[in-house]
Amino acid sequence: MIPELAVFIDGLKPESVEYMEFLNTLNLKRIKTELINYSNTCHASIYTGVYPNKHKIQFIWKYSPNTSPFKFLRKFKIHKIPCSKTILKLIYHSITHLKGGKNVYGAPYLLNIPVDKWSLFDFDVVKHWGKPNTFLGEYPTIFGILERNNVDYSVIWALKNSISIIKKSFSQLGALNYIFIGELDPLSHKFGQNSPEVRNFLQ
Repeated sequence: MIPELAVFIDGLKPESVEYMEFLNTLNLKRIKTELINYSNTCHASIYTGVYPNKHKIQFIWKYSPNTSPFKFLRKFKIHKIPCSKTILKLIYHSITHLKGGKNVYGAPYLLNIPVDKWSLFDFDVVKHWGKPNTFLGEYPTIFGILERNNVDYSVIWALKNSISIIKKSFSQLGALNYIFIGELDPLSHKFGQNSPEVRNFLQ
């Protein structure tokens, strides 16, 4: 069986492909998408083949005061106590670790909202996307389907040094190989996708 390769380049704009010598030589068909721009929503739709209105994954967090791991903070009224950013990070990471959310992205987002609002949110993603679930809600993912049919696959998650990580992983390829390249997204947020820094990375 010839291995299949699927690549997710986080934060890549379609028009930026022209800066990528290899991809720009391919016969590309631009796909118009209606997905919300958060990566988590895209992951969920790619993995399940259904739109966000069905899988309901919109972001890292969801509004859920009754199940929030931070709801006990209401009792202590911690938002009225002066705390440094370092103390807040310690509180955040301690709670998420105890609640099983240590592998979940989201610390920067939640830390940027007032502490008295933390208790309104619960995890919407409880497992790192690099270790994909076999089901998202009632929908089976491509990984679950492959496992049920005893088909090997690999997930290569590269947030930094992506080229080096991908090269080292080629010896472990399965029938389907999903590669996530995450370096571009923070660069684009910091410098803008049309910046020299991002163009140099894409080239």
